[in-house]
Amino acid sequence: MALIGPISVTTAAGGGGTGESTIMVAGHVQKVICIQGTLDNSFTALFQAVEQSGLATEDIIQSAALSADTVLYPRVKTHEPAASADIEYASGYPVYDKAYVEGKIKVTVVSGGATKTGTFYVYYTPA
Repeated sequence: MALIGPISVTTAAGGGGTGESTIMVAGHVQKVICIQGTLDNSFTALFQAVEQSGLATEDIIQSAALSADTVLYPRVKTHEPAASADIEYASGYPVYDKAYVEGKIKVTVVSGGATKTGTFYVYYTPA
């Protein structure tokens, strides 16, 4: 397992802020560690993969109402190769798997409080 981070996010006066990894990665996200730092309780964090050109993003996980240091294990719905339909079990429930990322990791914090800082670590298995 490899580590991306730390990714530090300092919020603006309105309580929102973003941070981005300094390296490009390719692999499956195993877990995300959120260190609250001085961020307000009940902040929301959105993790995205930012494609190499910077034009396209894909959500990895969004977690709301975080109030302490937390470990997240993001999973995304799987889909057919043509991306036309989600894959489901016979029971009708969706099949989830680890998110595959190719690019940088972007963290967006909402409702984190004015000029506060949190730190995030993303562990992944290289492709």
